[in-house]
Order: sequence, then C-alpha cells, then structure tokens
Amino acid sequence: MADHTINVRIGATITDLTRELNQAQSRLEDFGSRLSNMGRSIAMGFGVMTTGLGAVVGSSVKEAMNFEQQMSNVKAVSGATGSEMAKLSKLAEDLGAKTKYSAVEAGQGIEELMKAGVSTADILNGGLAGALDLATAGELDLSEAAEIASTALNAFRNDNLSVTDAANMLAGAANASATDVHELKYGLSMVSAVASGVGLSFKDTSTALAVFAQNGLKGSDAGTSLKTMLLNLTPASEAAYGQMLDLGLITKDGSSIFYDAQGNIKSFAEMSQILQDKLKGLTKEQQQAALKTMFGTDAVRAANIMMKEGAKGADAMWKSMSKVTAAEVAAEK
Repeated sequence: MADHTINVRIGATITDLTRELNQAQSRLEDFGSRLSNMGRSIAMGFGVMTTGLGAVVGSSVKEAMNFEQQMSNVKAVSGATGSEMAKLSKLAEDLGAKTKYSAVEAGQGIEELMKAGVSTADILNGGLAGALDLATAGELDLSEAAEIASTALNAFRNDNLSVTDAANMLAGAANASATDVHELKYGLSMVSAVASGVGLSFKDTSTALAVFAQNGLKGSDAGTSLKTMLLNLTPASEAAYGQMLDLGLITKDGSSIFYDAQGNIKSFAEMSQILQDKLKGLTKEQQQAALKTMFGTDAVRAANIMMKEGAKGADAMWKSMSKVTAAEVAAEK
C-alpha cells in the first residue's frame, strides 16, 4: 500500500514538472519570437531612415547642381564678371531663403531681367526683389513678372523707372481697381509704344488702364482703345477736325489743347478734365456723336470713360494706387 502511494506521488510530480518545463519552453520560444520581430523592426526602421536621409541628401545635391547651372545661364546671358556673379549668386540665395521662391527660381528671375535689358547694377539694387514682389502680388510666374516690369522700363525709358517703381504702380493699379497684373500686361502690350511715343508717362498709362478697368474696359481692349484715342488727339479727318474746332479742342491755328505750348502731351487727368468740360453742355446723344466723330468707334470707349471721370476720377485712382507697394501686397498674400 505504501509503495503504491509513493508511485502515485512520484508520477504526479513528474507530470507537473513536465508540464512546467513545457510552459517554460513555450514562454522562452515566445520571447525569442518577439525579440526576433523587434530586431527586424529595428532593421527596417534603420533602413527607412537611411533611405529618407539618402533622398534628402540626393535632393539637396540636385538642387545645388540646378542652382549652379542656372547661374551659369545668367553668366552666359550677362557676361558678368566673377565679382558680379558672386554678388548675383548671393542675392539669389538670400532671396531664395526670404521669399516663397527658391534660389533657382530667383536665378531664373535674374536671367529674365537681364534678357530684357535690366542692368546688373539695377538687379542688385532692388530690381530682382521688385520682380519677385510683383510676381507674388500679381500671382504670376517669375518670368512673366520680369517680362512685364522690363516692358515698362524699355517702353517708358524716358521715365527713368526702376523695376521696383514699375512693380509698385502695377501692383497698385491691380489693388485699386477691378483688374489684375495679368490683364494689365495685355493692356500695356497694346498701348505702350504709342503712349510713350506721344509722351504719356508710365504713371499716367497705368492710371488710365486702372480707371478703364474700374469702368469695365480691361485687358487688351483697354490698351487698344487708349492707343487709338491717343493717335486721334490730332484729328485724322476733316469731320474730326471740324468737330474738335467746334468744341474748342483745337485752336484756329490747328494746335490741340491736349498738348501744352511746348508740344508735350498733358497728363491723363488733365485730358480727362478737358473732355468733361468741353462736352458737358451737350446732350447724351450729342456727346456720343461728337466722341465717335473725333476718336472713332473703338476709341469712343476710352473717351467716354475719361469724360465721365474727369480729373477727379483720375486723381482719386492714382491716390488709391499709391497707397500700397508691391512688397506690401506680396507680404499680405
């Protein structure tokens, strides 16, 4: 009986020991599996980190190569000296850090300005910053902003404008009226050559386009209408001559009162006031017939707006345009 009891106890003990050993082995295998998974995760994380770091380094290297290539393009266009190129490169890098544009894009802006004839000195002394501000304010590509600014500088060369001056007037016109810089570009492309040819300033031309836009005449239509009217300030037909003579817009010796004694065209505000004063005594029907006879069916649009606004409207628009700069509009946007 005692031997049987001993056998039962020993068997039970061995069974328990076996079960505990099996559980211990299972726990050990589970720990090993988790440790192995952890090792794989660490390896994978390190691989991702390494890949990401490699991508960043690769992107930086590519950006640096693109910048070097862009500045080589600038040198080829400008023929700038080594010292000038160093200054231009630093300018592009500085503005690339301060604005929403990259250093490469700033370099492209330099290239576009140089292609348009803007000097290295002007670019270094605020020209590039002005073009970047205009691009941001007008929501334009840098190349388009540089093109618009350079058009103003080249067409209105006698105004001695800087890129910043042109940018401020264009941004101001867009900010003060129902137009944008993109539409102003098309207006300027139509009228610039004639406006500068008759002696109208860029200030007056941009003010005129802003006034027209506020009255629903925009883009190339505005530029074409103003161009045609400026050409017809000197009567092109006997009928136009007779109408202008009757209204007192030209004297008996043939001199136009739209020009001063020295033969210089008067300001946009002065011309607008002349039209308002000379036609105010007529009925609406007579006014339209007279404007059509003097300026033609295209330019009658510009003439109507000028007659309506007078000097008061023109001066108010310029005052509103002058309240902001391109830099301020760009900063706001």
